[in-house]
Amino acid sequence: MRSLRTRTLAAAFALVALVMTATLLLSRQVVVSQFDAFMQRGQSREVQAMVAEVQAAVNRTGTLDGIEAVLAAIHQRTRAQLIVLRNGREIAAAPAMPTTVNIGRNEVTITLASDGRHSEFVLASPLPLIVGPNGETLASLIVLPAQQGGRREFNGQVNRGLWWIAAGIGLAGVLLSGWAAGRLVKPVEQLTDAARKLNDGDLSQRVAVSRADEIGQLASAFNAMAEGLERNEGRRRSLLNDVAHELRTPLTHVRAELEALQDGLRQPTADVINRLHADARHLERLVDDLRDLAQAEAGQLRIAIETVDLSSALREAAASVESAAAAKGVRIVVSPVNQPIGVVADRARLRQVLVNLLDNAVRHAPLNSSVTLDAAVVNDTRAQIAVSDEGPGVPDDLVSRLFDRFFRVDESRDRRTGGAGLGLAIVKQLVTLQGGTVEARNLPGGFRVAVTLPRPHK
Repeated sequence: MRSLRTRTLAAAFALVALVMTATLLLSRQVVVSQFDAFMQRGQSREVQAMVAEVQAAVNRTGTLDGIEAVLAAIHQRTRAQLIVLRNGREIAAAPAMPTTVNIGRNEVTITLASDGRHSEFVLASPLPLIVGPNGETLASLIVLPAQQGGRREFNGQVNRGLWWIAAGIGLAGVLLSGWAAGRLVKPVEQLTDAARKLNDGDLSQRVAVSRADEIGQLASAFNAMAEGLERNEGRRRSLLNDVAHELRTPLTHVRAELEALQDGLRQPTADVINRLHADARHLERLVDDLRDLAQAEAGQLRIAIETVDLSSALREAAASVESAAAAKGVRIVVSPVNQPIGVVADRARLRQVLVNLLDNAVRHAPLNSSVTLDAAVVNDTRAQIAVSDEGPGVPDDLVSRLFDRFFRVDESRDRRTGGAGLGLAIVKQLVTLQGGTVEARNLPGGFRVAVTLPRPHK
């Protein structure tokens, strides 16, 4: 299979050859036709001069006597062939040779025989006339200017010149086509080589973008794709490491407790069983969170959109975390909603979002503080739900990372009590799937996470 470079060069050469051939043929046609027109004009003037010379000789004598000498002198000087006709018959010629003249209505045909060869000439009629002193017509004159191979010689010179021009244009076309093909194909070859290496697992491959045309746009798209693949591969590896790390801690606790029970170092007391149960519940929640997050990111999570009243949704979510908050000495405050506010959302997933936000706020709220849950109308198309706590907040440079998977502000905290860092990541995915947005920011003396959701159309 021929390469793109070969096909490009072949197409360029064919185009150069076609354009060059057409140009040379047209140029030759124009030059030769102009040369013929020029020669015809020159011969016309020459014929007129010879006719005037013969007429002047006749004017001097008043008759055709001695006309043969006049014709011979003109032929000697110009090499032209001259024939004098009277009543359609030859009466004098220079040089003398067998001649046949046929006079038609619109043209005169002259056939000359010389050395066994016949030459035929066609002239337009009427022929130039030779008149006497009183204006009477004495004869007609045929003048055939000497060709002397001028047209053939000129054609030869034109052809040689055009061939040299063709050679120069062809060489320039080959060089230019080679350069253009290389400039066109080289970036494609670089892209192909980079794509092969990318397919082999080298995700660091990039190609230089030095042009703004379609090839440059293709190179930019390739680089963006490679960066995305490298970024996703990094996230995949990070996810595997994070999942392994999150699973290792509770599994290590479970294994240690079970080995102590097997060795008789610990009795199956209610406290031991409760700790094992807590670790099992933690593993279950972690697996559920990972499943929900994976399905949400893949767009495979089922969403049943309906109109949800925020007043009832806020009360239900607060009731779900109230006991855990009370155990820590944190109060859940649901701000009263002054008017009915409906949002377009999945009721169960919205409850999951609110519970995750409240659970996260309670976990970071100081003892004997409060967590506030409120809702408000933003405009005719959006409504907002906000969860605020009185905790220490988050360093400003880390706020943007709160919704990343497995991100935890305090990495030293126990994962069984501090969470795996999936709650806010799930919140963001669920809110996005429901057509909303989520943002977090520090407050004076606290922290606030706000979820904005679409309102039903009126």
